[in-house]
Amino acid sequence: MNYIESEAKALAAKHGTNDPFEIARAEGIAIYYRDDFTKLKGMYKVILRRRCVFLNAGLPEEELRYICAHELGHDRLHRAATAKAGLCDFVLFDVKNKLEYEANLFAANLLIDDMEVSHAAVNGLTAAELAASLGVPENLITIKAANYEKRRQFHPPRELKNAY
Repeated sequence: MNYIESEAKALAAKHGTNDPFEIARAEGIAIYYRDDFTKLKGMYKVILRRRCVFLNAGLPEEELRYICAHELGHDRLHRAATAKAGLCDFVLFDVKNKLEYEANLFAANLLIDDMEVSHAAVNGLTAAELAASLGVPENLITIKAANYEKRRQFHPPRELKNAY
């Protein structure tokens, strides 16, 4: 399990839920819905030591859920990076930006359980079908599945297996 995955799972376990809105409230993160965001989907910023998530009020509730999870990822992983400027998300799946990829990986691990990915693979579900059933974008499924497969492919060398 990598650091980002363990952070997401620990946060969900701590609060007994993977609902990003409940977690944000429990963590003392203020959520603000903005009517004046046109292209901006969400933003994370620390203002006067107060952790804040700003969400585009014009987006569907399902979309706000994974955007909030993404912004929680910024809170857990990149809080120091917001000291001078907030992290603004116009495009959530920018694979060239390391901070955005990490926040997406966090969101994927918060919202999608390993067993759901495993069950989907065994039952021949496509990423699109699993995404639709979970109410998340297909890109999150792809990120989660790639991370899951990467972990499954790791096998310790025979010397390590025999050492115990």
